[in-house]
Amino acid sequence: MQIKNWVNIGKAVLLANVSDKKTPINVKYRITNKCNSHCAYCLYDKEDRDLDTDDVLSVIRQMIKAGTQRIGFAGGEALLRKDFGQVVNLCAQHGLYTTLISNGYLVPRNVEILKKINCLILSFDGPQKIHDANRESGSHKKLIHAIRVAVKHVPLITHTTLTVNNVEYIDYILDTAAKYGFYTSFCPVTFRSKMAVPDQQLKAVILKLIRMKSKGYPILISDTLLRYWLDWKDFRVPYKFTKEKGDPVCWAGKLFCEVDCDGRIAACDRTIYTSKLNIVSEGFEKAFQKLKTGNCKACMKTWDAEYNFMYSLNPGVIWNWMKFVRKT
Repeated sequence: MQIKNWVNIGKAVLLANVSDKKTPINVKYRITNKCNSHCAYCLYDKEDRDLDTDDVLSVIRQMIKAGTQRIGFAGGEALLRKDFGQVVNLCAQHGLYTTLISNGYLVPRNVEILKKINCLILSFDGPQKIHDANRESGSHKKLIHAIRVAVKHVPLITHTTLTVNNVEYIDYILDTAAKYGFYTSFCPVTFRSKMAVPDQQLKAVILKLIRMKSKGYPILISDTLLRYWLDWKDFRVPYKFTKEKGDPVCWAGKLFCEVDCDGRIAACDRTIYTSKLNIVSEGFEKAFQKLKTGNCKACMKTWDAEYNFMYSLNPGVIWNWMKFVRKT
């Protein structure tokens, strides 16, 4: 991340805290619904609703004009889009901090794109038996190949959705990270109770992550969020509808937002499917300014919760992320 990104983010966050000024500094853009994987816990449909290249490039230019500093591309699988190289080139030309969430299958054949993004995030469910069971046979082999290629070209994070199938394999994930030199992140599975880890077992895992992070294992999640999770009452429900002591301010729709593949925009993924705002018909800036948060008061989902703590000026979370960006 360039100094100008930090400066612009800092200005926007301070203005938001003192004057409620809304700036879309952080946009998660689910750029395609298409996917070449079959995750057991995935809730997304795969209907083709993607915008064409001209519309995608146009809305990204609008994001830049509105003050966006970071775009996180997700899917589906973004690398399935034949125009994704053009999209990344535009972001690089304007100095955006660009991240990509991927299953890794297409990473080895897209090295030139890797070189132009700032961070790659790969889904990692555990050892071969577990990873393949959550997706399909051969997916673990493809992931490890992607990791070996990616670490040569781009800072890498893996993201693990904690389920009853993989919660016993934290050591394997952390040892693999130490071996190849990447960071890890985690999030409990929500909603699908048949895959949810019992709360007490999950809290034991969280305590383990806190201990391992203190020993220097490459865990990106902040201590603040890990300890926040320890007080969460029911992990199958990732939202609170009554604000409690210790909950950060929700900045969804104020400093960050989510854009779907068809142009719909919402404060976060909780409201994306009910949103009637569309950035193609209304324009990005106008649509963003109309955003409203849902009736929830707090969120435990990894990335949104980290943003909420960071933009609420929590010093530990800010320092944790600054260290990561500086090292990478």
